Amino acid sequence: MLPNRITATIILLIIKIHQELKILIGNNKGITLLFVALFIFIIINNIIGLIPYIFTRTRTLSHLIPTGTPPLLIPFIVCIETISNIIRPGALAVRLSANMIAGHLLISLLGNRRTGKRIIIVSLILIIQIILIIFETAVAIIQAYVFSILRTLYTREVAYESKT
Repeated sequence: MLPNRITATIILLIIKIHQELKILIGNNKGITLLFVALFIFIIINNIIGLIPYIFTRTRTLSHLIPTGTPPLLIPFIVCIETISNIIRPGALAVRLSANMIAGHLLISLLGNRRTGKRIIIVSLILIIQIILIIFETAVAIIQAYVFSILRTLYTREVAYESKT
């Protein structure tokens, strides 16, 4: 079975690149094939970057480096910024969970209190619990709003930085 023209062209390109690298590196087939694979990976990513509204991987990493960063610090800055971008949504989720659990925990602690048959204490705890439930409802609404706004800001920040 004969390959089509595109496949034949790709095979020819791989053979030519392999021959070029063999001249430069030597006859070590493993290393030259590794560099051929790296070449193919980079060229595929760059071709994908030609599609409208899709950016190449190397371009999307450039937003992790502030302008004017000394070349010696670039690998460290990229690692720090990557970790920061990964941790940010997790920190947001932990903060939301902690705020919601804190209110429920407070209501639960007040509800488990042994008061006996003292009607004044029972009435006072019931009023406090109703106020806390109203407060928790407000916190739930505010948390949903904050989560939506922060998520939008994070998404916009990443999208804006990848375009510049």
